[in-house]
Amino acid sequence: MAKNSIPSKKAFLFIPYTIIITPQVAKSTPINEVFLSFPDLFRDQRNSMDYIFWVFLMWEKTKGQDSFYNPYFNIIRKPEILSDWTDDELNELQDPFLFLKAKKYYKDILDIYDSLIPVFNKFPQYFPLESERFELFYWALKIVYTRAFAQGEGMLIPLADHLNHEDVCVDYITLSLEFLQTKSITGALLNDYKDFTGVSQTSNALMKTRTHKNRLEKYLTWFDNEKICDMSAIWEIDQILTDLESSSDEEDPICKWTSEESSESVGDEFDLHFDPTDKYFVMRTKDKGSFKAGQQIFNCYGRLSNFDMLLDYGFCIFPNRYDSVHLRLYKGKLINVSHINNKKKFKTFNLKNEQLNLKLLSYIRKRYRNKDSYKTLLNTVNEEIKLINYVKNMIEEAYQIYPTLLEYDKELLNQKNHYRFGFAISYRVSQKSIIVNQINVLERLLEVLNKIENGATVREAHWTEKSVKKSKEMYPLRAYLYRLEYGELW
Repeated sequence: MAKNSIPSKKAFLFIPYTIIITPQVAKSTPINEVFLSFPDLFRDQRNSMDYIFWVFLMWEKTKGQDSFYNPYFNIIRKPEILSDWTDDELNELQDPFLFLKAKKYYKDILDIYDSLIPVFNKFPQYFPLESERFELFYWALKIVYTRAFAQGEGMLIPLADHLNHEDVCVDYITLSLEFLQTKSITGALLNDYKDFTGVSQTSNALMKTRTHKNRLEKYLTWFDNEKICDMSAIWEIDQILTDLESSSDEEDPICKWTSEESSESVGDEFDLHFDPTDKYFVMRTKDKGSFKAGQQIFNCYGRLSNFDMLLDYGFCIFPNRYDSVHLRLYKGKLINVSHINNKKKFKTFNLKNEQLNLKLLSYIRKRYRNKDSYKTLLNTVNEEIKLINYVKNMIEEAYQIYPTLLEYDKELLNQKNHYRFGFAISYRVSQKSIIVNQINVLERLLEVLNKIENGATVREAHWTEKSVKKSKEMYPLRAYLYRLEYGELW
């Protein structure tokens, strides 16, 4: 919770590297003999750093109060991932693919544990009794999966890893003690580090926040509508919006690791083998990030769909602007989980709110339509009406598979639920909302195509009025309509 307001471009968390847990720290302890004895596990494989992490945490946990990290372990909540859910709870997700993935996830965990049994047997002095080992291993694995910050080899950062997830603008940086002491007094060119002194400093800096809007929505917020009303087609809007940053998935990464800022640098680039005694992990708000006094301080775990968020962290959020529906197709038709069990190859297309998936349309077009039928605009439109109806029917079929309706789930979402059931409801509400939105987008497109079939031009069919309302309706279709106008659908 922020005691005072934290404006944009301000450092608000300073963690000394001397208390941060890394695989490199683990290698500097007596248990390194374990790592050296099994290079196939702890050096040569892709996940070797995770293996080091898990085994080191197991050893430290068995030391109890003698562990330097015991206070940290005591304040960590019991970690939980989707594999901890019961079958009944997983069924509430109404997603058999995610159910199957969670089961496979747990099977993979059991396989990892089996691979470590020779380690436990050879070095019993570092590990608890056999009856307690799996529970301890599972705890260590979940700690790393749900709390570790990834930079090269991963880190567990006390306090920083207690921040919950939200779509906020923050970043992380490694800075030296000398740098922070200097800049906390003299000030820095780009960011405010004054709180490093331990005394909270008030600031009159700007309190900017992420708007969660696409480029069109930002433009309509900041500028008048004159240019939009002057357009003769929706695709011309990209020229107007050229200089605006999008809040969609193509935006620059939210979280990034860096070393000393180039304009404020006082040290060498970050080195995984550096001396941690005078280095700090620092979290800062970015240009479009801030926290008001009394507001919960968040971190951003990344641009994750609810599918990935549930699988990796055991929770999801609604609304989630990065969520998507995975449409899985085999030979142009929807598949069920039996296709995965039979190891048949299939294609996956991600459906998102207010976005027309051109790759999906291209895939269906090449599978079911004939390029020779696209010689004229009228022929093209006739073929595309069939194609769009096919895709729309397929997405409607995906919706009909659900045992409950979106309206019913929304009512459940407003009730007080057990947290796992609440996550399940949030997940399926988000999924169904995206599907319903996709159907609406395709219906808009069909209306345009039907007008062209009846004699209108592409411009006349979609740009029936020069208004903000019409620009919002046609915005998801702009790339498709441009290609239709200029014969570039194939």
